[in-house]
Amino acid sequence: MNGKEIITSVIVPLLSALLGGLLTLWGVRIAIRHEKKLNQEEYRRSLKMNAKPLLMNQGFFSGNATEPTAQLMFTESGKVESRSNGKLTGVFKSADCGIIIFKKIQSGEVTYFPITGEMSMVDKNTLINIEIVMADKKEKLQEMKLFVSDIYGNTYYYSMEYNKAEYKTSQLVLTSMSDPEATG
Repeated sequence: MNGKEIITSVIVPLLSALLGGLLTLWGVRIAIRHEKKLNQEEYRRSLKMNAKPLLMNQGFFSGNATEPTAQLMFTESGKVESRSNGKLTGVFKSADCGIIIFKKIQSGEVTYFPITGEMSMVDKNTLINIEIVMADKKEKLQEMKLFVSDIYGNTYYYSMEYNKAEYKTSQLVLTSMSDPEATG
């Protein structure tokens, strides 16, 4: 075998195989990184969905029904007020998905805070009585939003309205829920 035959029959195929193997390794590495990134995003999305704070309307609390285990009162100041000119109440049930952190209720320009501090936490699968104490009966309630968050800090809001026709006192009713991206 002369030098030209050795180069063409041994060295060129060897270098080609080595280069092809390196390119394949590089491609596999890129594919694995991409797949890992997709799996992490899917895992985060799954965590968010499993922790999403879901509330369901439970109607009006009456003496013969199961008594709510959590009582939340919201006032403008976030403190117990001695005088009140009106109250809105609603009974809701939290789902099995996650712990709910109640932040505030907003009605137009007025913001109501839980009297337990900046926020109140309620466990999964809990019956909750929410009461809004209004300082001024003339207060005009506009579109109400109940702001809650999950344990990962994603904030959601429920649109609320009150229904005065069914009961002598006004009852809060949840009408819709936002996605966390919509609350900013």
